[in-house]
Amino acid sequence: VFPKDYDYNHNEPPLYAFARREDGSWDTSRPSIAFYQRLERILRRIAALGIQLDLILFHPYDRWGFAAMPQADNIRYLDYLLRRLSAMPEIWWSLANEYDLCMPKKTLADWEALEAFVASCDPYHHLLSCHNCFCFWDFKRKDVTHASIQTRALTEIPRYLREYGKPVVIDECCYEGDLPHIWGSISGQEMVRRFWRCYVGGGACTHGETFLSPDDVLWWARGGVLKGESPKRIAFLRRVIEELPGFLSPLESVWEEAEQQDEAQRPDWIRPFLASLSRMAPPDRHMLLCGEHLWAAHCAEDAYLWYYGQQTAREQIIKPGRGAGHMEYDPRDAANGRKRACRAHAARSGGYGGAGGSDGLTAREARAAFFFSFSP
Repeated sequence: VFPKDYDYNHNEPPLYAFARREDGSWDTSRPSIAFYQRLERILRRIAALGIQLDLILFHPYDRWGFAAMPQADNIRYLDYLLRRLSAMPEIWWSLANEYDLCMPKKTLADWEALEAFVASCDPYHHLLSCHNCFCFWDFKRKDVTHASIQTRALTEIPRYLREYGKPVVIDECCYEGDLPHIWGSISGQEMVRRFWRCYVGGGACTHGETFLSPDDVLWWARGGVLKGESPKRIAFLRRVIEELPGFLSPLESVWEEAEQQDEAQRPDWIRPFLASLSRMAPPDRHMLLCGEHLWAAHCAEDAYLWYYGQQTAREQIIKPGRGAGHMEYDPRDAANGRKRACRAHAARSGGYGGAGGSDGLTAREARAAFFFSFSP
């Protein structure tokens, strides 16, 4: 809602949320009708594209004084905004972008009061969360609907799901681009890799782009035209996800699964590995078990999804419990250092690969395996 003052984004907006007093200060009791009319037009255009609107209510990148308003003015601003915008079905509330950088101008008690006000004054109970820079918001709070997280520690998504008991959205995992900042200079291939890791880990992810432009119009800040390689490949992932029969939940590693078994049920080969794991220091053990060599998830017993990242196994038989999936790697691309998508055998009603499938597996027994990467 409020303008942003940061690298590549120092322009003055055409309108502001409030009228000014004679001394130039903001009069929060007089919302700018023209500002909200313009904001609504923009939001409706985005919604018409089928996009959900995670509207940022506060942020720290400010030179106009909006990040340091008294709490009474914060409440007055939210009261008008909620009355005006709550009827939009596509809207979500992001209490803040990087709320922790607004301290000490806003204390934790201030933030919690603002969260409670938004939740209590929104009659339609839209999705509500709060985005961090470093320190995570307390996503266990009753009014928070999902975790909104900035992190590159994507191996932690299964733990976040268990800890918070709510959906996890990695809404900043860095940006595809070429800025001289670490957060704005990952490749398209790395962006796609992070998307697959998020979704196969049971979470969700959002895309952003930060390619330098002579006019300083960067997608991340002011929209424009997408220039990167990742969107079309993320679109492929979207098709895969939308064709699954339900929501994905992360699979436990073979070690975690074995630890939960009765001693008598554990196969002999795994016992020395478990004995060694039990002697590891907890931080070291955690880093081992959340290693990046395999990402796997499932939709109950209806479909399984594996992501193998940059591994290049030529052929594997996957047997996670009952059933099996056969994957093939095309060696003709090996000389070029490229990987092809493995043939995916998806569970279909009536048999493996379709009614009367030659493998003779039922839909409940079949497993779907996907190996994805793209050529440089």
